[in-house]
Amino acid sequence: MPAGGAVAVVVPNYNKARTLRACLESIYAQTHQPTEVIVVDDQSTDDSPTITHDFPCTLITQPTNTGPAAARNTGARHTTAPLLFFVDSDTALHPDAITNALHTLHTTPHTGMVQGIYAPTPSTTTDPSSATASPSNTSGDDAASDGRGRRRSSPPR
Repeated sequence: MPAGGAVAVVVPNYNKARTLRACLESIYAQTHQPTEVIVVDDQSTDDSPTITHDFPCTLITQPTNTGPAAARNTGARHTTAPLLFFVDSDTALHPDAITNALHTLHTTPHTGMVQGIYAPTPSTTTDPSSATASPSNTSGDDAASDGRGRRRSSPPR
């Protein structure tokens, strides 16, 4: 496997207009830039699909509301990158989240997938009364799996 890696980020979205912009900003601020970003809208009734127009991402709209798992699968079917990075539309990534995931994937033998964790304390909060609420922050720390359900800790940073 190459040292870097072409990574597609797939973002399932349903009615997350209040957090989608911060999510996409965090994706485009990554130290390892994704090859493509695909937002799969699951028939939102808010303005979240229009937010994607401010970013160089691909927007796919589900024909019916089928849930986040189906939206992730739709995004995976439409990507051309060999590696997938899923992030929910109410989550913001640490700037090195993709870099850390790739490092773990490439340096941990027999790793079949890498899973991130949330930071113990969000960097921002989602206040229901605020129009500028932001997503919680994903730490970029990773745990790897060997593809058989066994977890491995990430290397120290």
